[in-house]
Amino acid sequence: MEIDKRFSEPEALNAGCVQGSVLGPKLFNIYCKDLKQHIGESHLVSYADDSYVTVKGKTLDELKQNIEQTLENHQNYMEEIGMVINKDKTELIVYDKDPNATNEMKLEKTAVSSSSHIKALGIIITKNLCWSKQISSQINKTNRLISSVRHLGRWLKDDDLLKVITSKYFGTIYYAAPVWMTTTLDNKSYKMLNRQHYRALRAVYKDRKCIMSKEDLNSRSCRATPYEWSRYIVASTVIKMMGNSTTPMADKLRRTAYINDRCPGRASFTDISKRKIGRQTLPNRLGFFKDIKFNWCNEDISDDKLQRELKKTFFKYNN
Repeated sequence: MEIDKRFSEPEALNAGCVQGSVLGPKLFNIYCKDLKQHIGESHLVSYADDSYVTVKGKTLDELKQNIEQTLENHQNYMEEIGMVINKDKTELIVYDKDPNATNEMKLEKTAVSSSSHIKALGIIITKNLCWSKQISSQINKTNRLISSVRHLGRWLKDDDLLKVITSKYFGTIYYAAPVWMTTTLDNKSYKMLNRQHYRALRAVYKDRKCIMSKEDLNSRSCRATPYEWSRYIVASTVIKMMGNSTTPMADKLRRTAYINDRCPGRASFTDISKRKIGRQTLPNRLGFFKDIKFNWCNEDISDDKLQRELKKTFFKYNN
């Protein structure tokens, strides 16, 4: 490593992979490809070095026994291939059909206790599958962005500022929306999302006194409301299942859903709102800058310099 023309001492590495490398996730998957065979009948889902195992049991005692056995098999396999499980990051959550069941559990061998919720890839999952914590978490993140939007309003036109909130603000609040933003959300959750939605639009149009109606904001911005987006997500999921999935649920949908006469055998949905939705890809959160033209600004400010300043503004308000 070189910093200010000074070099660190060389270090020989006999194992491992550079953080952030392209081959890192693939090499990890190859290295741990036999893990599924060592955890029995449990279901395994892995993403890079994060592994999630689901275990079933008819009673709480049976479930606890199955979990301890699965965790022991998991740990033994990792030790055999020279890897270590981080016990401090090992979490346990117990689901039950009864929403009032407590089902608290503590594993004696590993001293891991069950919790009311876990965080998986940035999504907060509770034991009763309620998404209020997830929504509150995303709203807290966007609260810090409002000041940034208002600050950028001094530099950008309304149309350009709409691109900013579409990519950054809506992209943050609706992170992983296809997972949690379904028709099962309660009215309280929709109210929270609606409040943040219109708060951002009012910041774009400098409407701090709430003079513009929600209908005017929707018409002028052409941005999908939370309710419209939830319906869009459901329709999009159904389309994919109708066309590609071979599950029993997809077969049922093909038998019962509306069939377009012009295209027999396939269901069709039409997006009549034509409203834009924020991009969800993380690397693209700041990609909107290349689409904004800055030729209306002061001639002394170059496009490159202004783009750098705008990016600094976002990082300032995010940290």
